[in-house]
Amino acid sequence: MNYFEFHIGDHAEATAHLSFTEDGALGRLLRKYYATERPLPADLKTVQRLVGARTKEEREAVETVLQEFFELQNDGWHQSRCDAEIATFHEKQAGKEGAKEGAKERQRRARERRKILFEQLRGHDQVPAYTTTTVELEAMLSRVTGAPQSRNVTQPVTRDDTATQTPDSKHQTPDPREEVGPRKRVASPIARPDDVARQVWDDWERLRRTKKAPITETVMKEARCEAAKAGLSFERFLEVWCARGSQGLQADWLKPSERGAQAGRHTGFADRNYEGAPDGSIPA
Repeated sequence: MNYFEFHIGDHAEATAHLSFTEDGALGRLLRKYYATERPLPADLKTVQRLVGARTKEEREAVETVLQEFFELQNDGWHQSRCDAEIATFHEKQAGKEGAKEGAKERQRRARERRKILFEQLRGHDQVPAYTTTTVELEAMLSRVTGAPQSRNVTQPVTRDDTATQTPDSKHQTPDPREEVGPRKRVASPIARPDDVARQVWDDWERLRRTKKAPITETVMKEARCEAAKAGLSFERFLEVWCARGSQGLQADWLKPSERGAQAGRHTGFADRNYEGAPDGSIPA
């Protein structure tokens, strides 16, 4: 301990009868006790040496104070007031550590929630500013999906110091394609194209759910455009996508062995009169 409370009135009342040397010896013994946070050694000579008692008068003062204000037990000289103060100190420290860990966990959940919201909004061609609050992100997602906003049923989480935002008091808005229960699942709003096999489509849907990324008309159109740029059929492009396990895929990312024979003939979205994402990427 680097600090302990010192009640002047109580100390003066309890030590008024001590000599100048005895009072000084008591002060040194108490400071040593708090500094080490454990009882003083049982051996008298060791205690005298610890507090710097050199003369006969000083050594006798240490012995007198130990006998009056301390209690010798198996592990050394105990002082009841010191033991109580040290125990209280450790209890407070444990509480502070627990609160600190709790704040870190709430902050981690807030960051994860914001990440999910940004990814879902990008899937709907919405790119909000990083400083947008979590409440505003929830409202934006509700508008583009038509889903009602979740109600506040928990206490607000701690503010995330890494961004300018208000406390997040919302639950995660569930993805309509995620599984509900062991067998029930809401179907994707986009039907399987005729030129894609059922197994390939199911694998790609599962990958998008894992990445918490929606399947929209915009995603499908841009994916077909990237497949054409890579010289691949749409079904083959989705197979490569599933094999990579990535959230998005562009033709430029493919290895030569993954491209088709017609790769390079397409120059981008402008050749197909398609107005896609500004950077030509598939939305996450």
